[in-house]
Amino acid sequence: MTAVCYYLAYMYEDGKRRLREQLQEGATVHAKRDQQLAKEWFELEDESWK
Repeated sequence: MTAVCYYLAYMYEDGKRRLREQLQEGATVHAKRDQQLAKEWFELEDESWK
């Protein structure tokens, strides 16, 4: 492989790693909000079935 190929492979893997980190951080930051939304929607849906 040429140096360019190694560089492109490195950049590709680094991009995947950074995206994975950002997704994990976002999930952690928004976990409480998401739980509250799920609880509200569950209550509304449960109420509509009664």
